[in-house]
Amino acid sequence: MRVHLSLIAPREALAKVHWPDAGESFTDLQSSRTAAHIRLIFDELFFVELGLELKRREQRARTGIGFQIGASIREAIKKILPFHPTAAQKRVLKEIATDMQAPFPMRRLLQGDVGSGKNDRRVPSRDHRD
Repeated sequence: MRVHLSLIAPREALAKVHWPDAGESFTDLQSSRTAAHIRLIFDELFFVELGLELKRREQRARTGIGFQIGASIREAIKKILPFHPTAAQKRVLKEIATDMQAPFPMRRLLQGDVGSGKNDRRVPSRDHRD
C-alpha cells in the first residue's frame, strides 16, 4: 500500500522533516509539500479517520430508543413550522422520522440555504430586500 501511494517510510519521513536532504526544494519545505511532509500528513489523516471509524462502530453497537412518529405527531410538527416545507424538505423530514424509529443513534448532517422558507405565506418576510 505504501509503495502504491508513493509514501516514504514513517521513520524516514520523521527524520527528513527535521533534517531535509541537501538540495530539497525550499518552496516545498515552506509549503509542507516534501515527501516527508506528505507522509506525515497522510498518517495524521489516516489515524483521524481510523479513530472516527472506531467511534462509528462503537455507536452502532449501542442500542438506543426507537420513536414511533404517528400522524398526530406529524401534524403537530407541521403546525409549528413557520413555513411550508418544500418537496425536498418533506423528503428529508420523512427520512429523519424513519431514522428515529431505529433503536440506534441517528448520525445526520442537515444542510439548507440561509433563509429557506422565508417566502412562506403564513409568516411575513423580515428581509425587505426581496
